[in-house]
This record gives sequence, structure tokens and C-alpha cells, in this order.
Amino acid sequence: MNFNVIVNGYGAGKAYNLDEIYMLETVKCKNPYREKRVFIDAINNYVSDLYEIENKMQGEGKQIVAAHRYLVSDHVVGNEVFSRIKLNSETAGYAYIKVIDKHIAELKKSHNELFKERIADFEDVKYQVLSRIYNKKFKQNFNGPTILIVNEVLPSMILNLSKNVKGIIARKGSTLSHAAILVKEKGIPLIVIKNINIKNNTFIAIDTQTKLIDINPDADTKKAYQTRGRINTYKLNDRKKIYLKNFNLQLNISGPEDFLQSSLKHVDGIGLFRTEHLFLKSPHYLSVEEQTLIYEKVALKSFPKYVNIRLVDFKGDKSPSYLKNLDLNEFLFFGPLNEIYKEQIESIIRANEKYGNLRIMIPMIRQIEEYHHVRDYMNLVLDNLNRVRLTPALKLGVMLETFEAFENLNDYKTVDFISIGTNDLSTELYLTDRSKITDYVYHTKSMIEPIKTISKFSKRHNVPYSICGDLASNTDSFSKLLRSQEIGFSFPESFLNQAIYLINTYVVEKKKSKDLRDKKQKTKK
Repeated sequence: MNFNVIVNGYGAGKAYNLDEIYMLETVKCKNPYREKRVFIDAINNYVSDLYEIENKMQGEGKQIVAAHRYLVSDHVVGNEVFSRIKLNSETAGYAYIKVIDKHIAELKKSHNELFKERIADFEDVKYQVLSRIYNKKFKQNFNGPTILIVNEVLPSMILNLSKNVKGIIARKGSTLSHAAILVKEKGIPLIVIKNINIKNNTFIAIDTQTKLIDINPDADTKKAYQTRGRINTYKLNDRKKIYLKNFNLQLNISGPEDFLQSSLKHVDGIGLFRTEHLFLKSPHYLSVEEQTLIYEKVALKSFPKYVNIRLVDFKGDKSPSYLKNLDLNEFLFFGPLNEIYKEQIESIIRANEKYGNLRIMIPMIRQIEEYHHVRDYMNLVLDNLNRVRLTPALKLGVMLETFEAFENLNDYKTVDFISIGTNDLSTELYLTDRSKITDYVYHTKSMIEPIKTISKFSKRHNVPYSICGDLASNTDSFSKLLRSQEIGFSFPESFLNQAIYLINTYVVEKKKSKDLRDKKQKTKK
């Protein structure tokens, strides 16, 4: 059976088809006040659940939950629902469906690909709110290993996914969707089969490495599948630790709580701290003092390893409500966020005074002039502080992820470090919609040459660099990049064990190959 791989992995268990969990029961209501109350209770219940989930999450999962929380709390949607209930005497469920479907229709018409990527999020929020309106929450009562079959994977399905779910088959999905990111953190396979039709309790085995999907195998084969383990931890002996010294591994985080200190011993530092999520999670704009405390916490937890703090990247769906009317698709130091950038830079410099391990990184840079603007302002703040006390300087790097920056690569030979943002860079270089990538192998191959170009440039000018984005946390692409002699990667903590395993495998195979060549040369002599 042919299938597209969204998330690599192995899993086996009994099939379970997840059907729609709500039904539209009535259109008109007799008591609008009651329906308004039902809607408010459903929203409050969902927001409360999201807060609880968010506090338990780490990494990219945490930021996705925060984004959903803001989406479900949108006052524009709420007021539209209230209006329909009051004026048309509609039930809460019917009014909500009509309002959300209208917004989804508008997103589908948009030419902005970032807006289109949010359709699945709207569908997910709709799904969850309606389940609460009709009191039909999805309960995962799986008694044993299960392969979940769904029309489309929604983030809410994954947030509290039962440990018994060993794999997911969807009828549609994309590699870089929010749901795929969450599934990857769970370490289970996610594949797409458009016309899947398998009855409940049918035994299924999925192995994306061998391109296998086995349905109802014989008893012996089934037993072998059931006893097979999956690599999810990796213990290092002293010899294998030596291998890691030749690689530059970094973690991606969204807050002080998003990584374990025990993981730091295997990496060089934090390669990406996404600070915009701090603002998205906060009910108010963060002051210089509040930001400084947060950055100090990250600096302390990471010490003595470095932390690359990315200046706020509010483009697309990552914009707080108080910035929704601004065009924030690129970094402009003297643009709409000028004061926010100034305060953030000042906060980072102040936080760095205690531990000296913080660095600043500019997102979505298109012109080298923007780098100089930030450098000049950094120096101004440092000069003012140094009049009072000695303040350590900070390194300033860039996230190279735009067509303009790539085309003018030579302009960046004096930056302190480079992070290659492969997700946005691939979108800009090849005019692709990352949510609709189906041939991930081709996508990876297409990015090898641009990465090599940046790699050669960086080595020639002694500019430290690392590879960030989905290519750095995907098993196949990570292995291909290793074979391309790449050694610097920045990825979520959830991928760390797999990265270490792949590096060890690569080094061992490389050593065996070298020993074999040496042996043949000796034989010839």
C-alpha cells in the first residue's frame, strides 16, 4: 500500500477510526440567553484545558498550545456568535459553525500562504469548542497498542495523546504543519493514505524506514511486530561522547522551562530562543524589567553554555492582538517595532551582565544595513551602561532565511554567527508552500546546494554557522546533511537522542569505510 511519510517512525497495533465527535442537532433556539451561556462555558472550559496543557508542555508543543489559546479567545469571533444568537435565535453550535466557517472561507481566498496555513488551526479550534458545546469530548480509552486513523491530524488530538497510540494514519496532512511538529515530539509515525479504509481492531504495522505497512499479518509476524522496540533513548559511553565533540549541536526553545539541564551536557548551547512566544503567552506587553528577568532565568539555567536570543519575529500568525494591523513580515529595526526591538535589546544586555552567556540573533534579515542598525544600538546601550559599571559585550548573529540575504551572502562575512533557517529559506528560494510539501525527499535534496553554498561561505570567512528548521530535526534529512559533511545543527530537545544515535551510526560507518580503504591500500602494496 502506497503512503506519504509525514513523520518517520515505527509503530504497531490495532486500528481505531476516529469519527466526528459532534453532530449539529438544531438550528433555532427558544432561549438565546441560555445559548449564550452555553457558548461562554464552552470557551472558558477549552481555555482552561489549554492553560493546563500548556503548563505541562515543552518546546514547540507549548507555543502551539498558546497560539490555540489566543485563537479560541478571539473577541471578534465571540461577538459575531453572540450577535447571531441574539438576532437570529440560533443555537450556540450552529452560530459558532457559521462564524468559524466564514473565517475559514476568507482564509482560503487569501493569497497570503501564512494565512492559509492557519486553516487547520481554525478547524481544530472549531472541533474542540463544538465538542464542549455538545458535551462530547474525545476520550482515548485504548486498552492496548493502537494505530489511530483520522481524516486530518489536528493539534488538539495530539496534546494529550494516549501512550497506547503507536502510530497515526491520516487521509490528508503536511510535513510542516503544527500537528506534524507535535507528533514528531511524541516519537511516533504519521503517514498519509488518501483512501484508507480499515475496520476497527484490524492489526497494522507501520515502518517508514523500510516503507512498510502490513495489515493483518500471520500470527508469528504479528508477534514479531508486537515485541519490536523503538529507539527513544540513547545512552552514551565515553567513546561515543568523543564523537560528539566534532559536532556543534544546539537546542531550540521558547522559554526557560522548555529544556532539561541534563540535555545541555550533550550540546554546545541554545541555538534558538523564540522570544515572540513570551509576548503571545503574556496577557500584556512585557516591560524591560519583565523581559530582563526571563532572559536571566534562561542564562542561569544554560550557564555556562551560550543562548542565541532571537529578536521578536511576529510575522504571520505569531502576531499579538495589539500588533494585528501592522505589516510584520520582515525585520526592520526602524520599522513598526522600533521601540519593541530597542527595549528587547536593552533587556538582553542587562540580563547578560550576570552570566555573560547571552547572544542576540536577528530574524528574517534582508539587508545588511539592519545588522549595522542593531549593532550600533547595542554599542550605544553598552557605552551608556559602561559609564556606570563594566558590562560584557554580546555577539550579534543573523538567521539567514530570506532570498535577499542568500543572494547577497558576501555582505554577511563580518557577522558573529549564522543560523540557517531552512523552513523560510526553502519557501523563499523555491516559492513553495511549506504546508503542502508532499515529496520531502525532493525538498531535502533541493536544499542541499543552498546549504552547501552558505557552509562554504561561512568556513571561508570563519563565521560559525548551524542548520535550523525541520531539515535539522528530520531523520532522513539529518542523515543526508551528515553525509554532506555538515556538523552544526539546532533542533528541539525531543530530537536530541535521535540526533546522537544518527551521529554515532554515521561516525562508525565512516570509520569502517576508512579502515576498509586503508586495508585495500596495504594489500596493494
